[in-house]
Amino acid sequence: MNLTKKQDCGFAIVLYDGNCPMCCEEMAWLSGRDKNHRLRFVNVAHPEFDAAAWHLEKQALNTAIHVRTTTGNWLVGMPAIRYLYVQIGLGWVLAVTGWPLLAPVFDWLYLHLAKNRIAVSAWFGLNSLNALNSREHCEQCVGKAKPHLLSVLISHLMRRTAGFF
Repeated sequence: MNLTKKQDCGFAIVLYDGNCPMCCEEMAWLSGRDKNHRLRFVNVAHPEFDAAAWHLEKQALNTAIHVRTTTGNWLVGMPAIRYLYVQIGLGWVLAVTGWPLLAPVFDWLYLHLAKNRIAVSAWFGLNSLNALNSREHCEQCVGKAKPHLLSVLISHLMRRTAGFF
C-alpha cells in the first residue's frame, strides 16, 4: 500500500518488542481501549517478522517503539506513544510529555526506559512473562482489556518501597 500524507488508511501500525513483558502489557492495554479499531499490532520479536520488508533496521526496532500513522508517517519513541494515546482518546493523559520545554526530558526518559526495558520489567515483577514465552503471551493478550501498565507499575513500586517509608 503506497500512502501519501493526504491519504488515511484508517489504522496505525504499531511495531513493538514482543519479548518485553512491559511492552506486551502496554500493547494489551492499548488494544483493549482501541474502540474504533485504529491500531494494528506487529510483534517485531516474532520469528517470521522481516524488518527489511518494512524498510527498517532490526536494531532500530529493538531500540524504540515504531508507529506508522494513519497517513503513513513514522513516529519513534515517545512521540509514537503520545500518538497512540491520542488514537484511543486519551491524548490528554500524555499531553504534558509533548510540551516544548518538557518533551526533551520525557523523550530522554523514554529512550533510557526502552534501553533497559527487560530489566525494568523484571524490577516491577513483570518478568514472569518470560517463563510463559512472552511472544505467545503477547499474541494471546493483545485485544483483551487488562489493567493499565501504569497502575501495575505503581502497584509494584508501592510494594517494593513499603519498607522505606
